[in-house]
Amino acid sequence: MATVARAAAALSLVLVGTISTPPAAGAEPATSHPHTMPFRSPSNSSTPRASSASTAFSAPPGAHLEYFGGPLISKVSVHSVYWGNGSYQSGVGPGESGITGFFTGVTSSPYMDWLVEYNQNNQVISRGSYHGQTQITPSAANNGVTIDATNIEAELRAQLTSGGVPAPQTDGGGNVNTLYALFFPQGKTLTADGGVGGQPNGFCAYHGTIRFGSLLVPYMVLPDFADPLTGYSQGCGGDPSLFNNFTAITSHELIESITDPGVGLATVAGPPLAWYDLANNYGEIADICSPQQGTVLGGNGITYTVQAEFSNAAGNCVITRASVPPPAQGYATACANASAGAFPDAGLAADCLKTYSVALGKTDGTFGENDPLLRSQVSSLLARLVQLAGSSLTQTRTFPDVTSTTVPNAQVRSEIEHLAGSQIIAGFPDGLFHPTDHLTVAQGATLVVRTL
Repeated sequence: MATVARAAAALSLVLVGTISTPPAAGAEPATSHPHTMPFRSPSNSSTPRASSASTAFSAPPGAHLEYFGGPLISKVSVHSVYWGNGSYQSGVGPGESGITGFFTGVTSSPYMDWLVEYNQNNQVISRGSYHGQTQITPSAANNGVTIDATNIEAELRAQLTSGGVPAPQTDGGGNVNTLYALFFPQGKTLTADGGVGGQPNGFCAYHGTIRFGSLLVPYMVLPDFADPLTGYSQGCGGDPSLFNNFTAITSHELIESITDPGVGLATVAGPPLAWYDLANNYGEIADICSPQQGTVLGGNGITYTVQAEFSNAAGNCVITRASVPPPAQGYATACANASAGAFPDAGLAADCLKTYSVALGKTDGTFGENDPLLRSQVSSLLARLVQLAGSSLTQTRTFPDVTSTTVPNAQVRSEIEHLAGSQIIAGFPDGLFHPTDHLTVAQGATLVVRTL
C-alpha cells in the first residue's frame, strides 16, 4: 500500500486538483473534484470491444483497488434529472424508454452481483433500481451556454433544498443510496476542472459529490452525445450505435459512483475516498478497464452495452464474474471466504450461497430467511448449483404459465426452462409449472434427487 504522502500526491494528480487542509466537518471544500471519464480523440482511441460477458478482457499490469475508508452505495436508486427544456439525444430524453429501461435493467442484472467483493464496513452492495425522473428549471446563474461543475453542484444543492428534486434515500447506516443522473440538452458546453466536454483533453462524462447537510450526495453528469457542436460522437466510444456508446459511458459512471461515491470531496488518501488504485495511478474501478465494452442481459430481459469493470478477485476486467467453484474439502472450507453480513437478515450459510452466486437475495437486499419458498425460487437455486458443479444445461422446455408476469426476472425464467429441458422439473399434469406456488417437502426432495 502506498504511503499517505505518496497516495495523496497521486490523488492530486488524478483529480486535477490540489490537496489542501481537509475542510471542517460538515463544510464544503473550496473546490470539489469531479472524477471524469476522459475524451479520447479518434486518433488515439482504441475501439471498444462490442462483445459478450465471456470475452477475455485485459487490465494494465499490477492493477489493484485499495479501500480508503469512504462510503459505498449499497443499493443504488437512480433518479434522472433533466436540465430544463431543449433537444435531447434520441432514446435518452425525458420519458424515453431507452434510458429508463437501461437503468431499470442494468441495476437489476448480473452486472451488479459480483460487486459484493467490494463490500466494506457493513455496507453490502446489492442490485438496485430506477427511482424516476424530474425535469428542473435551473436558475439563470447556473444555466448559461457554458455550465461548469461548480454551477451544476450549486444548482443540485439548491434543488435539493427547495424540494425541486426528491430527497436522497439512505441505507441503514445513513449512507446515501440515491444517485442523481443529470442530463443536459444540446447547445450546452460543459466544463469541469479546466476540461471541456467532448473535446481533446476534456471528458465524455463525470461523477462527483456534494455535501447536503450531513449527507454525501453522489451525482453523474451525462452530456448529450448527439449535440452537433461537440465531439462526443467522435471520441466517446467506437460502437456504431450512439446509444450504445452512451450506455457504456453511463455504466462507467454508475459503477464508479457505487464503489467510490465520495470521490468528489476527497482531499487526502482517506475518507471519503473509497475504492481507488493510487499505487499505480490507474484511478477508479472503471478507469482501469476503459474503453473496453461488452454486453449484459438486464433484469428486464433486454441486452445492453456496458463497460468492463475491474475485479480485484479476478485480477482482470469483467462484465460479470462467474463464481469460482468451492473447494471439495467441505462446507467450512468452501465458506471460509464468505462475506459476513452479505445478507443482513441471515447467517453464514446464506452468505456463502451469495458468495458463489447461488442465492442473489430479494430486491430489497435481504435473503428472506423465514419466507416460504416458491417453486420458481427453488428452481433457480438448483440450476445455479448444477452450473457451479461444472455441468451444462443445454436443452430447454417452456411452460405457458412461466411468463414475464408470473416470473418477472428473465434469468429465473431461463433457469426454469433449462431445468425442465433436463427433466429435473416436470411440471404438473395440466402442463403448467405453477411458479408462484409454494414447494412441498415431497416436491423439494424429488427435485434434489433429480438434480443429484
